[in-house]
Amino acid sequence: HVWTKIILFGNPAWRINLFSAFLSALTLALLVMAVRNISSSRLTSTCAAISLIFSHSWFLNSVIPGTAILASFIFMVQIFLSIRALMTRSIKAESLSYCTALIGALLAPHNALVFLLPALYLFLSRFAASFWIFTGLSLAGIVFKSATSDFSINSYPLLIIFSLFEFPVVASLLILYGTMHLKKRMPELLKFLLLAWIGSAPATGGTDLIGLFAEMNSALLALSLLTGCGVEYLHARMIRKEDLKRWSNPILISIVVILPLVSTALTAYIFRHTRLDTYIAMKNEKIILRDNPWCDATWYALWPMKNGEGGEKLLADAERTIPSGSVILADPETMPVLDYARRVEGRLNNILLLSADIDEQLPELMSLSLEGRRIFLAGIDSRYYDAVALGKMGNIESSAGFFEWTMKK
Repeated sequence: HVWTKIILFGNPAWRINLFSAFLSALTLALLVMAVRNISSSRLTSTCAAISLIFSHSWFLNSVIPGTAILASFIFMVQIFLSIRALMTRSIKAESLSYCTALIGALLAPHNALVFLLPALYLFLSRFAASFWIFTGLSLAGIVFKSATSDFSINSYPLLIIFSLFEFPVVASLLILYGTMHLKKRMPELLKFLLLAWIGSAPATGGTDLIGLFAEMNSALLALSLLTGCGVEYLHARMIRKEDLKRWSNPILISIVVILPLVSTALTAYIFRHTRLDTYIAMKNEKIILRDNPWCDATWYALWPMKNGEGGEKLLADAERTIPSGSVILADPETMPVLDYARRVEGRLNNILLLSADIDEQLPELMSLSLEGRRIFLAGIDSRYYDAVALGKMGNIESSAGFFEWTMKK
C-alpha cells in the first residue's frame, strides 16, 4: 500500500507503472555496465546474482499491460549474464557475490530466504549428486503443485519443503550446476534451451512464481542493490580507473536506460490497443482478483474491455452521479475497480457495493429499495444482471454510465 499513498500525478496504478519501469531500466543499466567490466570488477557477478533473485518479483508485480512478456526477455538476459559472469569469476568472487545476495535477501520475507537455501547448499557442497537430487525433487514438486494448484499450505515446515519445489529453485540449481561443473563445456544448444525454459517462466506464470515472491516489493530490491554496491565500494581498489571511465559513458547509460522504457511503452501500447491485456486478465481471474493491491491496481488499470480509459472514468461517473447512501450492483468485471477505489484510495465510502452474483438479485434489491435506498446497476449484461425480472418489477433508466432501477409502486 506504500506506493498508493505517494502524492504524485495519476492514479495509484500508473504510479506503480512508472516506478516499476524506472527500476527495470535501472537494474538493466547496472547489469549492462557491469558486464562491460567483466574482466576486472566484482560488481558484475554481484549485480547479476542480486537481480536474478529479486528482479522477476517486481517485474511480475508491475501493472504495465504486457510487462510479463518484457520480463521474460529481460529475465533471460539476466540469466545469460549471470552464467557468463560466474563462469569467468574465481571462487572468491563467486563467494562474495552470493554472500552479498544473501545479505540483500535478509531484507526479504522468509519465503525468499528458503529459495536461497538449496542454492546455497549446492554452492557449498559442490557435488554433482546434490544437483540431481534437488532437481529431481523440484521437478516432482512442480508436477505435484501443477496437479493441485488450489492446494493451500499453512504449516511453516511444509512451506519450506514445498518452496524447494518452486520454479526459481530449479532455475538456480541449473545455473549453479552449469557454472560450477560444466563450465565452458556446457553445449551452446543446452544453454539456449535452458535459458528459453527459464525465461518463459514469467510469461507463463511458472509454477506459483508470483505467489512465492508476492510479499516482496521494489524497495527490497533497491536495498539489496545498495548492499551489493556497498560491498563493492569496500573493495574499490580492485576496480581499475579505466573501468570507472566506462561507467561514466553518457551514451551507454542513455541507451541502457531508455531502451527498456521504450520497449515497455511499446509493449503496453500493443497490449492495450489489441485488448490482449483485458483478455488475459479475464482468463486469469483467480490471480488478478486476489486480495493484493498490486493485482487490484492491475485490474484497475486494464478495466474494462469496452473502455480504453481504464477504471478512472467509471469512478468519476460514480462520484458525480450516485448520491451518498445509494447501492451499486456490480458485476465481476466492475467490482474490482470499485472495491479497489474504496479499500485503497478511500473513495465511495458512503455507497453500498453489492455483488451481482448473489442468488436472488430481485428480492435483495426490493428490500433495499423499501429501506429508501436508491439502486444503481453498473451494467445490464444478461450474464450478470437479471435485467428481465428487474424490468418487470421496476423501471431502469440510464444515468451517466450507470443504470438506476426504481421499483414500481
